Formats: sequence, structure tokens, C-alpha cells
Amino acid sequence: MEKIDKFESKLDIDISSYRDKLYEEIRSDKEFYDSLINDDNFLDEEIKTHIAKFYKEYLGYLTNKKLKKYEDCLKNNEFYRYKLIKNEKNIIEETYKEYDVYHKFMEYKKKFSLIDFNINEFYNLSFKDIPREEPKKSIVNEINKGQKFFFIYGGHQTYKSYLSIAIVNALAKRNYSSNIVFLSCPKRFKELSDLFFSKDKASFDEAISKISNANTLVLDSLGEEYINDITRDLILIPILKERSKSKNNKFTIINSIYSLEDLRNVYAIKSKNYYISNEITNLIKSSITLEYNSGKLALK
Repeated sequence: MEKIDKFESKLDIDISSYRDKLYEEIRSDKEFYDSLINDDNFLDEEIKTHIAKFYKEYLGYLTNKKLKKYEDCLKNNEFYRYKLIKNEKNIIEETYKEYDVYHKFMEYKKKFSLIDFNINEFYNLSFKDIPREEPKKSIVNEINKGQKFFFIYGGHQTYKSYLSIAIVNALAKRNYSSNIVFLSCPKRFKELSDLFFSKDKASFDEAISKISNANTLVLDSLGEEYINDITRDLILIPILKERSKSKNNKFTIINSIYSLEDLRNVYAIKSKNYYISNEITNLIKSSITLEYNSGKLALK
């Protein structure tokens, strides 16, 4: 019995020593300790009493400092950290909060109403990732002058979409824009066409309005969708008309493998009805200052 008492006594000493060690580690980190006392209103005695829980929060705090970008969250499967708070009755409660870089990513993601690009892959894409200076430099200059309507054309793999994502990322991360719609014309115009034929006019009109009135709109791969009277006359033209009216206060970016002249021929369709296709290109021409040839972006 005496041996058991001595063992338990030694165990108590070891645990107490370990608790003191954890407390001293927290106490020595001035930034973290001060945040507990000054920001979260915890008492020093509370920290000592609940040292295991506060140390768990401390480990999350250290991890938060190590995570430098969203990719680190994905790589390490770290998204939420343990956090202690005091409720209105001054009782300590356990909760979880997003790591800072993950929180920043989620705030960025909330700004999109529709996203047709891999947001995990291109979240950090910026202008510096686009090769060559032209037309990248020209577009940045135009944005700084207040231009908000852009038409970018060029062949496949000439960085049209990359450039558009870089522009959108800059707007979103600088809190310049929310309610951003980045849509793939081949994908979404088909969905809208199917919605039209479903006879659900209210939903169709609502979808067109949502796209047309977005604060920032990117029409990616325009001209590569299946073109018929519906996609052209009831989807594209109403969107372009609304965007043209709001060209001075809403961002619009159109990407295409076709120049405006080629686009005119594409939308004339089989009947070669240039009256309607001219309306499309004229709506774009009236809103832009320049056509940007993304072929100049291609790596040689």
C-alpha cells in the first residue's frame, strides 16, 4: 500500500510539473498570452486551471502562423482551429474558427455567384503569372483609367482565361467587387437553353437577370457554345444589352477564340443573317476601347 501511495504522489508531482511547463510555454509567448488576457478577457488563474485546453488552443495558434497560403491548408488538411471563448455569462466555452488563410479564401469564394474555373487551383493566380507584358500591361492601364469592358481574343492556350481570372482575382481580393459571375458559355448557355425548353419561363428570366446584373461578369469561350436562335437571341443578346448599359459601373470581360469580325460571321449562323450578328458585335464594340489579342501572350 505504501508503494502505491508513493507512486501516486510521484505521479501527482509529474502531472503538476507538466502543467507548469505548459503554462510557462504559453506565458513566454507574449503575443498569444496577451491576446488571451487583453482580447479574450481570460484571467491568468483561468488559464492555469484549464491549461490543457488553453495549450490545445496554443497549438492551433502556432499552426495558424505556419499556414502561409490556402494550398498549405489543403496539403495538411488544416482548416479549423480550436478556440476558447467566454459567453455572455462569463462561462468558458469551446468552439472552432477558421485558420486565417482559409478564412481569407472563403471570404474570396463568397464573392462569386457562379464559378466555372477550378477555384482551388487558380485562387492565387495573378498578373505576374501571365507571360509577356502585352496585352497584360495595356489592360491594367485601361483598368486604372476606369475602363470596365474588355474583349480578349486569340487561339486556344493563349492565356485568355488566365488573364480574366487574374483580373477577377485582383478585383475580389481588393474588395472591389462581389457578386462575380465567371461562366463558361458552352456549359452555361446549354443549361439556359434547356431551361428555356422546360417551359419554366420564370426560372429562365431569373437566371438571365442574375447573369446580366452581376457586378462583374466574365463570358468565357464566347462563340464556342452551340449556337442557335435561342442561345443567340434570347440568351446572349439580352445579356450584352444589359452589360452595355452598365459598362461604366460594372466589369465585363469577354473571351473568344474569334476576333469581333470573325464572331460576326459565327453568329450569322447558316442563314447568314448579319442583321442580328451585327447587333452582337456592335454591342461589344460600343462598350470597349480596344480588342486585346491574347496571342501576344503565348510563350514562343
